[in-house]
Amino acid sequence: MTQLIISGSTRSIFRLFLTIVGFSLLVSQVTAHPSKDKVQTLTVRSSQPKENPLETLYVEAQAGHWPFVEGLAKGIAAPIGKQNNYSPYAEWYLGLAHHHRAQPEDAYMWFWQAYQNAKDKENKAELSLWCAQSALSSGMYAKAYAYQAGNTNAELSKWASTVRADLVRIATIDTLLGIRSLYPDDRVFAKMVVKRLLLPRNKALYDQQAQQLISQYQFSDLGDAPAEAGEIQVVVLLPLGINKNDVRQTPRPNQPWLDLYEGLALANCHLADSGVKLNLHIYDVKKAFGWQDYLLTMNEFEGADLIIGPVIKQGSAEMAVYAQQHKILMLNPITNKVHWSKDNPYAWLSEPDANQVGTLLAAQAAQILPTKKVAIIYGPTLEDSTMAAGYKEVMEGIGAKIVLNHKVGKNSAANLPKFLLQSKIDSTGHIFAPNDEEIVKVQLPSSMSILKIKAPVLTYGEWLNAPNANLQMYERLKYYMVEPHLLSSINPAVTAFNRAYAKKTYIWPSTIAGQGYEALMYFGLNTGLRTIAPTDFSSMSQTGVLGGCFNYSKGNANSCIPIYRIKDLVLERVDR
Repeated sequence: MTQLIISGSTRSIFRLFLTIVGFSLLVSQVTAHPSKDKVQTLTVRSSQPKENPLETLYVEAQAGHWPFVEGLAKGIAAPIGKQNNYSPYAEWYLGLAHHHRAQPEDAYMWFWQAYQNAKDKENKAELSLWCAQSALSSGMYAKAYAYQAGNTNAELSKWASTVRADLVRIATIDTLLGIRSLYPDDRVFAKMVVKRLLLPRNKALYDQQAQQLISQYQFSDLGDAPAEAGEIQVVVLLPLGINKNDVRQTPRPNQPWLDLYEGLALANCHLADSGVKLNLHIYDVKKAFGWQDYLLTMNEFEGADLIIGPVIKQGSAEMAVYAQQHKILMLNPITNKVHWSKDNPYAWLSEPDANQVGTLLAAQAAQILPTKKVAIIYGPTLEDSTMAAGYKEVMEGIGAKIVLNHKVGKNSAANLPKFLLQSKIDSTGHIFAPNDEEIVKVQLPSSMSILKIKAPVLTYGEWLNAPNANLQMYERLKYYMVEPHLLSSINPAVTAFNRAYAKKTYIWPSTIAGQGYEALMYFGLNTGLRTIAPTDFSSMSQTGVLGGCFNYSKGNANSCIPIYRIKDLVLERVDR
């Protein structure tokens, strides 16, 4: 993707350079009327980049110094209505600068202005395609079509065809039908629209319109007609930063995303062994707005059955809109932060936010734990306090008495026995501890044993992997556990995953690797991705291969939160 962008810009810069060199010599000769010796001197000087601002723009653009290019070009370009001979070229460079900064709307404005002011036919032809490209990236599809259709330069015909193909891939079908009605004489475009209508995911809704167009244009052969793919197409968007991160650096800044990728890759291998044909398309996205405009022109997106990511805020909203428009499931596998419209049924999260976790857990706890009294011991993070607030609200709603609601961290853990004693919590109630502080994991069981407290405990966090984790103690004290990303060796499936991952990568899997593996295994084994609507996923199994829990019955966040207890030194789900 990057190479295509660079090569396109370089071609424009080179054309600009050739024009500028000839233009600067012409200006020198016409305006200064120099003698023959002076013309030779000016000719030599014009090849020195610092003597001519347009040539300086060329040199700096070639070097990729786009902030400098933008500043210099703004100084050269005249205000609207006061054009000079340099203005079209400076405006062109301003368009390229914004293009490289992934700001297609600003790029379009400058390309359009340069197009209006350009005199040379070749420059005008190429600027028309830059207008088309930036209009396409800005969602101005009718303008994108009009500018590419206006190209008459045979050398640029391949570029024009690419823009038109991208338009057909990423614009909504209703938009394409509208553009087709405005330009009915374009048979090639009409055929491309028909082929889009006949894609498997679109045919049920648009077959009638497709047949009408086939009849209207008397198409006898559509060429390579689209067919149902044999493989499930999965697009993965991760900020891997392959070209920016030093592989010798420890730890690597991009290690979480590499782990996630390795988990997905291992799942792909295991799915293939199970007879599931799945094709992964991995894209290294940038932590900057605008990257999605270029990716969405890729062929793989049109036929995607599942989009995993992006795991960053930038571009998430735009990708969610694209997923909804094209009815493609989009899953963000490792976050509970929504960066898109919550009404979008096609964009899902791997887990609900902290407040939802608290309310969901409280509703489940009311079915399996005594609730006359409730003591809440939450940790120091915002997620902990938010979860505690949601839990407390539900418990108060069902009539429970909140006898303790206290933040406990490493500095206050020593006071935990006092807090518990004052609360008078007993077997008629329970303790809720959304708290991942290591000292609390030690102090709470110890305090309960000393004070002989019989109340069961519901924990949230990695308590099974705590340094002092003791299954016999947890079973004796009646601990119920919510492990958001359970990768415990107690689970035989996790042990098998750990071994397979280590054999493949030579390192032990992280939690994120397990999340990626389980998410892809879940959706891959439930191969209804291509035919089932997102609202129907409630019919799928709710248990993942590593013991995770899934419930996407209404889209949005995963609302299934498993609660475990230790029984006979074995993990047992109790929320079902």
